[in-house]
Amino acid sequence: MIFFFYPVINAIYISFTRWNLFTSKQFVGLGNFVELLQDPDFLQSFKVTGYFSLGTCLLLWITSLSLALLINSNLKFTKLFQIFYFVPSILSLTVVTIVWSYMYRRLGLINMFLKAVFDISSIPWLSSSKYALLSITIMMVWCWAGYYMIIFLAGLRGIPFTLYEAAKIDGANWWHTLIRITFPLLKPTFLFISIVSVMACLQAFAPFLLMTSGGPGSSTRVMTLKIYGDAFFRLRMGRAAAESMILFLIMFIFSLIQIRGFKSEVTY
Repeated sequence: MIFFFYPVINAIYISFTRWNLFTSKQFVGLGNFVELLQDPDFLQSFKVTGYFSLGTCLLLWITSLSLALLINSNLKFTKLFQIFYFVPSILSLTVVTIVWSYMYRRLGLINMFLKAVFDISSIPWLSSSKYALLSITIMMVWCWAGYYMIIFLAGLRGIPFTLYEAAKIDGANWWHTLIRITFPLLKPTFLFISIVSVMACLQAFAPFLLMTSGGPGSSTRVMTLKIYGDAFFRLRMGRAAAESMILFLIMFIFSLIQIRGFKSEVTY
């Protein structure tokens, strides 16, 4: 009640007020929300958040599912690969962000590798608005793919092997079993992963703060960073609370869409 419900209810109330921590709250109704919908900076942060969430989630789903299918096969050393893929997900995100910041430097490991192997000149990963958002996306996929791989792997291990045997007897190849058996029976798993990953992307904060601080310009200023800046630097608490409510509403709508998209239950 103290640490969850009261802050949530209080944040909803603050979103309808104008307050800078030092003056009394002034009730403005929907004024904060109307201003935000007309604010180019907020609309830009909304767009950046959408691009980041869409790109990261798509790459994350493809990568983690591919790794799970690889681990679930009968190849040698799969247990060892499973450990290697999972290790990044148990590291501190702050530490990972700092390490990748060094790797993205002009003379960092990534540019040195590209120069040595592909003869590509130095890329300004974090100092160019063209590459900054992509750089954070690559890092987040590397960091999170192992976690979602384990979840996908649990879903794959839960599919009865007799179904694959029956499909093999009927002459189905690997592609047919993947489309007709694996994917349909992974729907409950994919529902969980899609909701959790989208929520994580929409709430991502530390990598943007530590790697780019929202720059260059506003190319990586996501909604969480905009909320942070309005609340603790510009002391516009009512406006920040309204932004938080909009972000919550977006996450709620996405969750409803995903749940309805996977409405049909799978029974074995």
